[in-house]
Amino acid sequence: MEITNDIGKIFKPLIKQFCETTIGIDINENFSTIFLPHTMTNYSKANKKIFYFGRDTYGWTPTSQLMKAHNNDNHLSYLEETSKWANEFGFLEYNNNKSSGFWTLAMRLHLRLKGFTENLIISDNLPEEYYEQINDFGWGNTNSIEVPKSLQNQGIWETLDKETYWKIPFSQRFCVNIQTKFGLFFTFV
Repeated sequence: MEITNDIGKIFKPLIKQFCETTIGIDINENFSTIFLPHTMTNYSKANKKIFYFGRDTYGWTPTSQLMKAHNNDNHLSYLEETSKWANEFGFLEYNNNKSSGFWTLAMRLHLRLKGFTENLIISDNLPEEYYEQINDFGWGNTNSIEVPKSLQNQGIWETLDKETYWKIPFSQRFCVNIQTKFGLFFTFV
């Protein structure tokens, strides 16, 4: 996702607001921070704008990275860094051909919608000719932070201070606005 002035105008104030609202919440600095929707490099050129939504990140950028950007008043660097992972197809390595899961479903569906019927292994060994075909979608999550079930599956839930955790969802409510604004913005790109 190219971080343009339009995107910056939408996201910088919202990211800054989130940081200022949650800076006093003492949670592990390695806890996954908020997830913002992203688009791949060729999304703006796609004939059909397709956006995939998952439940939550199941591991994302640590809170310390976002707070570092906030402390340096460089909120857009957070967006640039997290976008780079996707646009370099990091999700293929992350997926590692899991038989189920978000990236397997999204990429197989995306390729099927484009007329490809092969049952491809969704991993970083994907044939070269498919990379251009999976470079024009967007994705987001219905929850901006990880939900307790995902944290339980990762073995993190038991290590967290529950009272502290429950302060974050109230602080991240504004992220629904981010998801909505982002989706609407890119619908018309």
